[in-house]
Amino acid sequence: MSVPAWVDSLTDAVTLVLVTDFIEWLSGNEPNGFEDAYALYKAVEGESMGPYKSTKDDAKGHVYIKGPEGPSLALVSEKAREYFVRLIRRRYMDGDGPEAMAPEGWYYFMHSMSKDD
Repeated sequence: MSVPAWVDSLTDAVTLVLVTDFIEWLSGNEPNGFEDAYALYKAVEGESMGPYKSTKDDAKGHVYIKGPEGPSLALVSEKAREYFVRLIRRRYMDGDGPEAMAPEGWYYFMHSMSKDD
């Protein structure tokens, strides 16, 4: 296993724990509002944003997401990433059906709706 870039000390590397149970991981790392939901979505793509630090191992196709609490989430296959994105969209965005907005469009819509004009 390669060590994610955010592991910055020997102690962190020795105690590194990874989980692959999405529901368990989300119980301690749920998004707090639409901005965090979008940040979590972007973390699946390997982009650190908001409270989520993401490391992408392109050679293995793995993505590691460190949330605000507990161990990191390991997405170790394309199917795992696709399933987790669907879960994020269904739980925290406007769904993933044919009538749902793309995550980027949803984020900008929610951002514009949250402004006090």
